[in-house]
Amino acid sequence: MAPKFKLVYVAHKYSDDPENNLKLALRWVRWAAAKPGIVPVAPWIVYIQSLDNDNPREKELGMQLNFHVLEMCREIWLCGPEMSEGMIREEAVAAAHSVHIVRFKADEPPGGV
Repeated sequence: MAPKFKLVYVAHKYSDDPENNLKLALRWVRWAAAKPGIVPVAPWIVYIQSLDNDNPREKELGMQLNFHVLEMCREIWLCGPEMSEGMIREEAVAAAHSVHIVRFKADEPPGGV
């Protein structure tokens, strides 16, 4: 029988310190990818680089696209010690669609990556 994989949405704050937060988010994604059976997704990383995060319409479009992906996931991992407005919205969407919510409050993934 083929192994069961779990699609996990990885959320991390971004806007208040884009360069540093993107580096941290990528560490969390890398850490998740190393876990057996976990398929991490972080579509917001693509959208922040391809849509204008300073344009409210484009930022909202990115959020809505993220929500569609999130609804397909079995879990959301909320990573980092602080929750951004976007993460709070993602958490609410996860709860509304019975996506299991996991909170990691450390700055970086356990064991460093």
